Amino acid sequence: MANKKAYNYDAFITTIDKSKIFIRPKSTLSDLFWGLSSAIPLANDTAIQNIALLLDGVWQHEYSTYQSIMALPNIWDSTQHDIFHTFRKIIRSALAVISRFPPVYNRLPSQDMDILDNAYGQFGALNDMITDYLFDVEHGNNDQAAQIKVSGRFFRSILSYFDFIIVS
Repeated sequence: MANKKAYNYDAFITTIDKSKIFIRPKSTLSDLFWGLSSAIPLANDTAIQNIALLLDGVWQHEYSTYQSIMALPNIWDSTQHDIFHTFRKIIRSALAVISRFPPVYNRLPSQDMDILDNAYGQFGALNDMITDYLFDVEHGNNDQAAQIKVSGRFFRSILSYFDFIIVS
């Protein structure tokens, strides 16, 4: 409810107009979308053009942080896991936007979308292992945690051989 008032959602919903954009200060925009990009929505562009601008910024962010994510020294640490998990959430969010607005990336070959979907799934499998590991450590299931960590190390080494980031 606080966000509804702070960001004036009622005014936004009641004044939707296909021909103009509702401009808000960048500080009120989602950190996982516009917060990742130096770009801001442009009032004279269409919604599709602004979504493309947004996603270009998101993908640039993901590309620039990919190597550091893959090089996290202890992904089993909850703080580093949070960093990895946020990276994966950004991929999920961007893929969701693409699926809802196909014209945004109609230039993207289907095999590239398959690579992105695969990356999201592979990162998800690793994320699930880490979550299970952290749960087992928290609940004293040390033998189970150790088994997960061994298989997770192997899985992560496999991931490091793939380049999931598309460079155009």
